[in-house]
Amino acid sequence: MGREYAAQELNLEAIRDLLEEEAILAQPFSPNDNSPDYERLQRQLVSLVLRMDMKVLEDLRSGALLGFGIRLPLRPSSAPTPIPRGLWYLMSFNMDDCTAAGPQWSYRDVRVINIRSMGAPERREIDRGLAILAAKLEAEERAMAVPPPTEQTACAPNSLPGKEDEAVVLTESNQFPMPETEGTASDTNINLAIPEDGGDPDVPAAQEDVGASPQNETVRGTPYGPWSVMPQIEEELRSRAAAKQCKKSLALERGYLEHWAGKKFKRDEATKTGDSPAKKWIAEKLGQLYYELNPETRRPRRLRQKSQTPANSPTKS
Repeated sequence: MGREYAAQELNLEAIRDLLEEEAILAQPFSPNDNSPDYERLQRQLVSLVLRMDMKVLEDLRSGALLGFGIRLPLRPSSAPTPIPRGLWYLMSFNMDDCTAAGPQWSYRDVRVINIRSMGAPERREIDRGLAILAAKLEAEERAMAVPPPTEQTACAPNSLPGKEDEAVVLTESNQFPMPETEGTASDTNINLAIPEDGGDPDVPAAQEDVGASPQNETVRGTPYGPWSVMPQIEEELRSRAAAKQCKKSLALERGYLEHWAGKKFKRDEATKTGDSPAKKWIAEKLGQLYYELNPETRRPRRLRQKSQTPANSPTKS
């Protein structure tokens, strides 16, 4: 019914019938024979069918046509139901197979009826019913998107409820929130101390040996905060600078230090060892020290201006 309706609406009935007749007459007798006229007519027919299919889809979306179908997957109670017109923006309609398929919803045995000739009261009742059905489908989608509740882990006998879970998720960056730059909060978007020319890619030098030191050395209390491993990272930076082993940009050096700390330190409540910090935290705390230890490295403009400002010069409030 859909294509016949579209052919009438677009006044394509005569053209369609003529093309079909000519295609029948130009059809080759053998599949191996070449017939340029037949191939040309077939392309014209395909283009004509596409125009009709697009007309049907537009009228389904506008509400001039109403689609019915059996929703998939099939169930014992499956029956043809109206398809809300908003779904036609989310599904593809195959009129040859009478199917409509989309990411969340799919239908088979799709049929289309023309409701344009119905009266206004009947159209209002149809629109009201379709709105209720669409709201039901959206509620089902929201219910499927809600993640299942996570199981609560049992606390240790001598610990307070919830304290162990809090300690597990407490990280260096959570203890000291960092202001985010433009874009996402990903480490690769923090351009705090990267040279203006872009420098080398911000990836740690995985091939360099970071040492086989034992993990989880006891960490002393520092200005960086409780359980911080930043003092050990600072010592590593100083020793690398003394040995002239620092990378040629802060972007590469902070990647190496993050890789080194990640292998050397693991969170351990017994030794009060915290998680290794992220690259943005290392750059924030040790960026100035890196350039002081490596004066031959060109600083970004912002850090150059900061370092050239006299200590006793007035600052804007």
